[in-house]
Amino acid sequence: MVEDPLSENRIELLLDKACLESHLDHIAFEVDNLDEVLELLQRSGFGVEREPFDVPGTTIRTSFLRSPDGVKVELLHYGVEQDMHKG
Repeated sequence: MVEDPLSENRIELLLDKACLESHLDHIAFEVDNLDEVLELLQRSGFGVEREPFDVPGTTIRTSFLRSPDGVKVELLHYGVEQDMHKG
């Protein structure tokens, strides 16, 4: 995780040995409203790889998308009540 101390923006870099071409599995972005950003990105041509879900045992809600040029993107929202999105 790399954080800009002035803006507090963070970039998380993950290595997956199965990704032989670039070694980049995905890039993750923290968002304030996962559903709004997901909808915006879908309208911009991103495909949903995994619908939003709560990460068990955490306060994280996340979703995975694929950009039009094939990059896997994760959206993360921290501090979510676990039972908030059940239904």
